[in-house]
Amino acid sequence: MREVNVRRQNGHRRTELRKRVLAEETHCHLCGGWVDKTLSMTPGKHGPRCAGDCAGCIPHDMRAEVDEIIPVSRGGDPYARTNTRLAHR
Repeated sequence: MREVNVRRQNGHRRTELRKRVLAEETHCHLCGGWVDKTLSMTPGKHGPRCAGDCAGCIPHDMRAEVDEIIPVSRGGDPYARTNTRLAHR
């Protein structure tokens, strides 16, 4: 049986929360460094199942991610703004 990803049960709500965090914050809550929100994939790096015909399909290490302060596995709310912060991948 597949495990349910609670972050995607209400995809619209999570997407809106992600947009809000990206709009309101500029620095990583873990290291304090500035987060470049334009980064997405690492150019020239490909995953094991990639045919190599794309520009790059491995996520950039320093791209923006929305992190939960209290993990969902420990009872954290994935939709609460107070439980989410900006971080590097």
